[in-house]
Amino acid sequence: MTLIVDVDLDLLKDLNHKGSVTNLRDRRKDLYRLEATLAK
Repeated sequence: MTLIVDVDLDLLKDLNHKGSVTNLRDRRKDLYRLEATLAK
């Protein structure tokens, strides 16, 4: 099975900034924080 699609990258970029789901901007910073951990 082959699937061929046409993706509008400019539209994806706009939806990333102005869409209804903006997880990183809308998260509550008073409940938790994100930290990076490096594996040794």
